[in-house]
Amino acid sequence: MFDWIFLTLYGAAVHTSNGLPILPQGRLKDLEFVDYLFVLSSCQHRLNDDAKTPKALRKAAGECRAMIGLDTAAWLMAVAELLEGRRATIRWDVLESFAEKFLNLDNVRQCVVKGGNPVTRAGAMASFDLTRQIIQ
Repeated sequence: MFDWIFLTLYGAAVHTSNGLPILPQGRLKDLEFVDYLFVLSSCQHRLNDDAKTPKALRKAAGECRAMIGLDTAAWLMAVAELLEGRRATIRWDVLESFAEKFLNLDNVRQCVVKGGNPVTRAGAMASFDLTRQIIQ
């Protein structure tokens, strides 16, 4: 009923913040149209705050029906100017620095910010809840 693929910026394996290796099937720039694109980043999201990530995210935004930023992904989406003038949320421990850096966003302390595309979610349980809603 559902198919999913894992992509990374360069197509190389990455590790989650708890050390779990993720073996991707390809590079983000090779994404073909999907219904949902979940953008994931974690504690070291600033390592991807570079010149290539925004370009890749902007291109990927055109290849999905809905882009969903989980955890700290809103930071990278904001750098890519995908959240311009919108409400957004991010994981609580970076919300203050997020609000200071991206003054053109309406930064809110909520688990979920909906209202169009993209959607932002803060934390693991909000991500779980979204997945459950999509499956339902």
